[in-house]
Amino acid sequence: MATLIILGIILLAINFFLQALVLHFLTRLFKLHEARYKKALVATGLQWIATIVTSLLLAGIFYLVGTESFRDLLIWVIGFVAFHFILQRYYKSNLGKNVALYLLISIAIIIISFVLILSVRNFVVQPVYMSGSSMEPAVQDGEYMLFTMFNKTYVKDDIIVLRSPASKSLLIRKISGLPGEKIQLPSGQSIELKGDEYFIVAENQSGEVQDSYDFGAIKSSAIIGKYWFSPNWFNI
Repeated sequence: MATLIILGIILLAINFFLQALVLHFLTRLFKLHEARYKKALVATGLQWIATIVTSLLLAGIFYLVGTESFRDLLIWVIGFVAFHFILQRYYKSNLGKNVALYLLISIAIIIISFVLILSVRNFVVQPVYMSGSSMEPAVQDGEYMLFTMFNKTYVKDDIIVLRSPASKSLLIRKISGLPGEKIQLPSGQSIELKGDEYFIVAENQSGEVQDSYDFGAIKSSAIIGKYWFSPNWFNI
């Protein structure tokens, strides 16, 4: 959990400084009064504070009235009002320019957020929903799980996600054999895992499952990620 918090703080910081950079670029492009990056940082910070406070207040109000209709639109509009006054104060800009700046920054935020989420998903964390009962009772059907893609140290009983060599679909399985170990097969034969081979199995063997009993040992390069944790709030 601590790693998740640190990752979240890093992403927020990156998002903040990039948003300030976009604001700085646009204020220079629009030739606003004393457009400096330091001023853009202050303006972005005030905008974030205003947005957070507004979001919390409106969330409480809409919760009390029992509806969420138009909440996001209202947050966006109130965000613009705060943005307009902040830019008037720091850049002496008029309403027309502030509308254009707010629209452009809103588009930039969407693009930045998309790129950050895509980068995290491709290089840091892989989210996966468990489908089926092949890993019960360890993993329940429909459970939402996060797998780290940067931890390449695997031990026995680690739960991993990989792409099936047979069907190319994503599989969640458990490591039961490590490099150098001997595995006893149901047929009575045994195999010895080589230097970079892992034997992975389904927790529940009662049905038709895809694992190393079906397609053999896998190499570490086939492993996409190692189980990190399951965010319980997604299962509420």
